[in-house]
Amino acid sequence: GGGGGAGEGGRGRRASSEHVNKALVALVEALPGANFACLLTPAGDIVSLCSPTPRDTDELAGVVASVRRAALQFGRSMGQTACPLLRVTGESNVLTLYGVSDHTLAVYSHKRATSAEEGLGAPDLEDMDPGEPTTDDPACARAFAALRSEVTALARI
Repeated sequence: GGGGGAGEGGRGRRASSEHVNKALVALVEALPGANFACLLTPAGDIVSLCSPTPRDTDELAGVVASVRRAALQFGRSMGQTACPLLRVTGESNVLTLYGVSDHTLAVYSHKRATSAEEGLGAPDLEDMDPGEPTTDDPACARAFAALRSEVTALARI
């Protein structure tokens, strides 16, 4: 059967996890070094997952949700009410958690190799709104904006 009447343009279209997944894939493709991403609900359930290799999604969701809760708890103890960005950096990889609406976007990236600088795989946030990844490529900012829009619309359903 046909795919129903969902229009191609964003206007009048209901958000779905399929739309969120497409937006997440586009974001991972736009982020340098990204090799995994997932979007979690506030309760820690996976909405969307983008990974080239199979993962234990239940364990992953639990770990990401625990890290996010710990960051929020630490922030509250320091007088902060929000934590739009959290980076956990290892020797060759970076786990970055972004606040997207009331959801959490987790991106796992390889560090970029640079000669004299740290060069994290996770994008710099200095020139963007808190919690919004950016690179020199505007495609990343567009992809994140599209994902944020889909997540916000999904949260309204």
